[in-house]
Amino acid sequence: GKIIAAGGLKRIMTAMDTHTGHPQVQEQACSALSGLARSNNDNQGKIVEVGGLKRIVRAMDTHKEHPSMHLQACSALHDLAFDNAQNQEKIVVAGGLRCIVAAMDTHKEDVLLQDVAGKTLKVLQLCIEAAERTKEEKAKKKKDETKERKEAEKKRRHEEDTQQRRKAEEQRQGREDQEKQRKAQHTKHQHEEQVFMNVWGSVVELLKTHVPLHLVAETSWGRQSWMEAIKKTQFDFIKPFEEEEEDETYAKVVHAQQDALDAHMSWLPAPDLAGNNITQTMAVAGTGGLDVDTATVSHLASSWKNLDTAVAAHGAAHLPILQPLVALDDRKEGGEGQRTDVIDLFQPESIKLSSEALKWYTQADTRQKALFLRRLQQLARGERSRILSKRLVGSKNYAIFETYLDQAHTAQRIIFTETRERNGLHGLLVWFVAKHKHVSKCIDLIDSSNGRLNPKKRPASARSLFVQANNEEMLLDDHIVLLDPAANTPLKIYNADIRMLGSEESLGKLPLRLTSDEKAIITMPGTVLVLGRSGTGKTICLASKMAYDRQQHQDNFNLDVPHMSQLFVAHSPRICRMVGTLQGFPDGLASADSEAHSGYDADTAGTTSMHLRTLDQVVSDAADALGLTEQFDAVSRVDYTRFKLEIFPRAVKSLKTHTCALDALVVWTAMRSFIKGSVEAVCGIDQTLKCAHARQGRALDNVTFIGLGEDRVRLTQWQRCAAFEAFEAVQHVYTNERLWDDCDRLLAIHRALQTPRGPGLLRTFYKVYVDEVQDLTNAELALLLHMSSSGTMFLAGDPAQSVVEGVDFRFEEVRSIFHYLVGKVPQKPSTLHLNFRSHTGILEAADVILEWLFRFFPGSVKLLPKDDGLCKGPRPAMGVWGMAKLAKLLGSPESGVVVLTPDHNIGALNRALAEHLGNATVTVLGIREAKGLDFAEVLLVDFFKCLDVQQHKSWKKMLQSSPSVGFQDAHPEVETQLKLLYTGMTRAQRRLNLIETGPSKAASSFLRAAGNQVTELSFNSTIETNLLTPDEWVGRGLAFAWEASEHTSRAGGVREQDLTVALTWLNRSIECFRKAANVGVAYECKAHVHMEVLRFLHKGIQTKDDEVKMVQLVKTCITEGMWLEADSLVSLLVSSSYHRQQSEFYQSLLLQNVQTVLSTKT
Repeated sequence: GKIIAAGGLKRIMTAMDTHTGHPQVQEQACSALSGLARSNNDNQGKIVEVGGLKRIVRAMDTHKEHPSMHLQACSALHDLAFDNAQNQEKIVVAGGLRCIVAAMDTHKEDVLLQDVAGKTLKVLQLCIEAAERTKEEKAKKKKDETKERKEAEKKRRHEEDTQQRRKAEEQRQGREDQEKQRKAQHTKHQHEEQVFMNVWGSVVELLKTHVPLHLVAETSWGRQSWMEAIKKTQFDFIKPFEEEEEDETYAKVVHAQQDALDAHMSWLPAPDLAGNNITQTMAVAGTGGLDVDTATVSHLASSWKNLDTAVAAHGAAHLPILQPLVALDDRKEGGEGQRTDVIDLFQPESIKLSSEALKWYTQADTRQKALFLRRLQQLARGERSRILSKRLVGSKNYAIFETYLDQAHTAQRIIFTETRERNGLHGLLVWFVAKHKHVSKCIDLIDSSNGRLNPKKRPASARSLFVQANNEEMLLDDHIVLLDPAANTPLKIYNADIRMLGSEESLGKLPLRLTSDEKAIITMPGTVLVLGRSGTGKTICLASKMAYDRQQHQDNFNLDVPHMSQLFVAHSPRICRMVGTLQGFPDGLASADSEAHSGYDADTAGTTSMHLRTLDQVVSDAADALGLTEQFDAVSRVDYTRFKLEIFPRAVKSLKTHTCALDALVVWTAMRSFIKGSVEAVCGIDQTLKCAHARQGRALDNVTFIGLGEDRVRLTQWQRCAAFEAFEAVQHVYTNERLWDDCDRLLAIHRALQTPRGPGLLRTFYKVYVDEVQDLTNAELALLLHMSSSGTMFLAGDPAQSVVEGVDFRFEEVRSIFHYLVGKVPQKPSTLHLNFRSHTGILEAADVILEWLFRFFPGSVKLLPKDDGLCKGPRPAMGVWGMAKLAKLLGSPESGVVVLTPDHNIGALNRALAEHLGNATVTVLGIREAKGLDFAEVLLVDFFKCLDVQQHKSWKKMLQSSPSVGFQDAHPEVETQLKLLYTGMTRAQRRLNLIETGPSKAASSFLRAAGNQVTELSFNSTIETNLLTPDEWVGRGLAFAWEASEHTSRAGGVREQDLTVALTWLNRSIECFRKAANVGVAYECKAHVHMEVLRFLHKGIQTKDDEVKMVQLVKTCITEGMWLEADSLVSLLVSSSYHRQQSEFYQSLLLQNVQTVLSTKT
């Protein structure tokens, strides 16, 4: 114990470690350890703990040839293991047993060593036997556990197998039962299915071919007619470079139908607004081998984080077009020294696109859109390099730059000009996106447009207003209007916010750039009156005002008005559709669920809604709501034609004098505008007392009518007496024969509104907007004012275009209506003077017509300053040609003019042309019918020749003399004819020609009186100098086909009168498709099929033969890609009484195999 306490044991260990190679040292050390272990049992554990056992084993392994050392080592192991089970196990584990056996084998002759080693092995044998017993026990226990586990597993498997066999038996039995039921049901319906397939089998197989299952499952098809399907393809109907791309254009036309079927966009996964998925999008982009620079990703991440405001403002929940931006390949833009300078940053919303540039963008594919937005973002950040901003040489007027959209085989270029507004805001105006080979032609077109522009209207350099401005910037102020490079019309410029361009939902709602006058009108509060001549942008202002009011309501939400509904009213459904298109609803009135002329409703946002209605529909709906429909049947209605030819002559005969000194139109106007249609008749106002009385909603009496102001009723006292006497005679005829006119129905409506229940029955809207207000009477305006819950309206019109007989419109009377009904007088009308349609040559000739109205019919037209034309153009030409000569021009396959004539002369002119043209046909429209439309080339035919003898004398007297007293009373129809002539002339955009097929005094007098504003037309200077391309013919044909769709409903039958009008428009579209030659073949076929569909919808389905014929027509529609038309036919069959008589199984076959597939497709 003392030896160990003094450190002897540690020094023995040190000696053994230090002298491992000296056997004597190892021998003495083992002897010392043996003595220590033998003398004290506690020392056995201490020696093992300090490593004595390991050192003994090491010494035995190192000095195998020294028996004396092995002797002492065996003795030490014996003493360590004696009566110590733990040490025994440790010796065996450390290799002591192995070393003892090795020593005995090596030194067999050493008896003493063998004896000591044997004793040691005997001591260790107890440990070995204990270990063996423990091992055997563990092995037995493991074997028992394994056996139990196997038995449990075998039992479990047996139970599972039994359960599975039982379940399989049940399933087998169930399948057998189901199979028996299926066979029984199949046998039951086999005959009906065979009957169905005999009729519909060809259509079912065709649908399987044309509508793959993956398209049905994945594609969201919009409801659209065949015209809209073609318009939404990649095909561009009017290209500025047609002569260089004829082959490419023709190929696109031939495959236009297939393009419409295969058009399918697949966007990348949309990143959230915080930019969290940009890395994921980069990974997706990286799979295509595209490089992404870190700066681009960082900028895009910051841009996406700031999109919350844009999304809230524009309603775009997703911006899919922006997603591929991070995957742009900028490798070709790289390289040192690319960036040359950085200009001032400008706002993304200050980018402006021309109509051509916007059209390119809407038709571009996803990759091109992404590249385009990428370039605009780079320019907006102020980046400038040769690739981004290369100054083009050759422009004489503007500093024009180009940006490389890509450097692929298409070599697209963005052609733009830098702009500066009066508030100092920098911006860009994108003129074109064109191929590299067309850049020079684009520059020429832009320069040419500036040369044609009125010098007073040309934009100046920004340096004229900003001293430090770049001389290359164009000053684009609010009053600046540019000319379209491809036409003599104003350039439509859209304020293209990059964030709105990135949203498909907002793309159709890009705001059109407005002049300062238009902006002032749009922001004006309360009731707004707008007066402007033809083509001055009244309708654009109205549509923009509707959008502005909706936005103001959403930005300044009022609890008193939680939902703002807007009602737009016009006479023409065409104008309603155009306003709907301007609001971002391209289908306009052509709603699949609305009947013809029934209008269009749209929830423009969560708190606003828009309703488009024709005036006839509004009045009919009001009469129906008030329970007055049965009192006014259509057969008893009297219009002006019936009044003039039938009612008025009979009424005059009942007078005491048997004659009337007034013309029928004078009496009709007095009745419609004053006696029954004035605000006094509606409100029962006594002009003497200036207050209302009990005659509300009734015709004026003689005293009140005669007492109307001279500035309102342009009749003398005795003329008023004669007019009232004739009115009483007419009313007597009405009463006896139960006839009525529009004023009678309106007065009945106003009387019903005076009852306690009346106002509650009439549907109201927050605000009402009216276009072509000059065609409305006071009674009609008063009804619309009743329908405005806010008491405010937006009214736009031009008295010079008042072509509705009997309406004597004055804006002053509109203000009186508001005074009596609302108690507030709106401001005087705001005027627009800048003409956006026609050039100065046409406008100056139209001004001559206005001057005649001012001179001979004072008070009929509001005196306004002359319209400003943007550019000069050819004066209208007039000539007297024979029908053969006219037919020679119109029969030319390249002729692209539109023929206008007075509405009552359409039939006669068509018959006369048919005699000379044979199978060739031309498009002939009535002037009233064409109101609201515009055309590049207009031929006004036989305006004077179709006048009667008395009217010829009236025109001759007017044009060859000075104004005389009583002229407007003796010749009242000349006023309407002058307004018709003005309306017809202002339909033309580029060229106007007046053709008379025979000599007439009125035409000769007109040509002389017009002076140098109208030139004489020779046969050689015809419209043939401006030909339409085949694509333009196709575009015009599609426009006419759209007109046909306005007059027909989708399903449920077509009225006779609507069918006649629709077939007329379709015939006109077929004429245009024929003139497009090979390009129009596919469209001509579709138009013919459309005509057959309309006839079928009108006829209906009554027999099995009708169903068989309809199946063939449906098959043709599917082959032509006319899915909506095919769906309409099937829907007609499903809703027919004939189909309801069939069995339920037959109906289900039609639903599953045909109707469901067509509905999915449409």
